[in-house]
Amino acid sequence: MKIAIIDNGSALLDQLKIAVHGALGLSPEVLTYPDSSVDRYDWLVFSGRARRNPETDMWMNTLIKRSGGRPAAFICYAAEFLNLSRGGSLRRIGSHLYGLYDVAFGENSVGIPPGTHAVFESRSLSIARLGAGLKPIASGNGIEAFISDKGQLGLMFHPEMSNDFGLGIIRAYFMGKYF
Repeated sequence: MKIAIIDNGSALLDQLKIAVHGALGLSPEVLTYPDSSVDRYDWLVFSGRARRNPETDMWMNTLIKRSGGRPAAFICYAAEFLNLSRGGSLRRIGSHLYGLYDVAFGENSVGIPPGTHAVFESRSLSIARLGAGLKPIASGNGIEAFISDKGQLGLMFHPEMSNDFGLGIIRAYFMGKYF
């Protein structure tokens, strides 16, 4: 299996590469703007980003369309972007979230154990309305995770900074087993 990280300019790229390797035993390749060669990969991870950039947003929109039915995880900014691309909306939250926060996972088709888990968040937006074909699977500071009708996983937090639980999410989603 080949996996690519679509780097949107994430400050946590090194941690994400380490987490993907630790969870899956695979060394991810990193695609950066304007590389659009997603067809070479079985699995995709779209990284977060600190600031919006119209040029790379158009690139990411193209990659989402080209990702087809293959497993793809969208982290933080990328999850926001996926939601917006499906007609959803975002809202500002009171203050910037930074650190570990509790998130409650319900029953889900991804294999993530139900219950409350601490995850790392760094964001100032939350989902106001989910886009078409998106179903929530976790809540905390708003909707924290969702699954799309195409099987794509959206995470409003950073699994690469969420200790063993974050590695378990990556493994559960891509390999069908939590640990």
